[in-house]
Amino acid sequence: MGKQYNKIYLQLLLFFLAFLFALPDGPSAEGADKTIGVVMTGDLPYYQKIHEAFMEGMVARGFGPGRIEVFLQTPTPGALSWTNAARKFVAYDVDMIVCYGMPATIAVLKEKSGIPVVFAGVYYPHTLDLDTGNATGISSNVPEAMIIERMKKISDFYELGVIYNQSEKDTTLQVNNITGLESKYLFHTKIFDIRNDRDVKKIIDVQALLITPGAAAMAHLDAILALARRKKLLTAATIEGAEEQGVILTVEANPEEQGETASKMAARILRGTEAAKIPVALPKKVDIVINLKEATRLGMKIPFRLLTSSTKLIQ
Repeated sequence: MGKQYNKIYLQLLLFFLAFLFALPDGPSAEGADKTIGVVMTGDLPYYQKIHEAFMEGMVARGFGPGRIEVFLQTPTPGALSWTNAARKFVAYDVDMIVCYGMPATIAVLKEKSGIPVVFAGVYYPHTLDLDTGNATGISSNVPEAMIIERMKKISDFYELGVIYNQSEKDTTLQVNNITGLESKYLFHTKIFDIRNDRDVKKIIDVQALLITPGAAAMAHLDAILALARRKKLLTAATIEGAEEQGVILTVEANPEEQGETASKMAARILRGTEAAKIPVALPKKVDIVINLKEATRLGMKIPFRLLTSSTKLIQ
């Protein structure tokens, strides 16, 4: 009995130590005035650019090293990972949590910790259905009609495959909005819930692909684009990071504006303004990126007006 008790005690001790050391390191020897926890799903290029702009904005507003200490977590896409990241920051009692993307934001808000939250890169934040009284941020809404119109100028497709992830609410919202445009733009939607490379094989009988801003789908982008190249499909995305790998059209809320705006809000909160008194911002800058090299490779012609309206051209 004594040996069994000691074994259980040891297991509990090891569990506690593992949890303790999984937390961010404590403040530096010099000490920082405030601590900020950042939840950035994976290493998505879009979120990386938001974070870089956020950090630059904080420095510009007088919150550089010594004034703040920033702890960054990059959980893999998944409800458990997002929740664990949120709970670690709550347990550590940071002064503020900053999160990029809707799934990470939902996980943080569900903790109801009372810690101020600033979000960026969140599609339709008004649909969160959570207590956002202690949160503010900037949405990354881009009208779906804007994307479909430009896709139609490149290819007069009818069957449109939309790639999403059922566990990521922002992607399901975008699917609903896209479906609502079918009669206006004369197309039919087929949705594909992509969680691994095997799911990519389910993408059949479509003439174009639209990738919604799901972290899980972006993790399997290579397999998606390999299929698109074999079938010579027009590809589009609503999140940065795919255009360099071969997505032909990307329409997104500018990541630098997302991070810069989030830093303005964070600085105001650290100076004493309540998050609830800072209204959620709408994006003012939208980037249109065209991969002309990939389009030419697949035999697609990009209209001149579409080329001139782009903010970035990959040749």
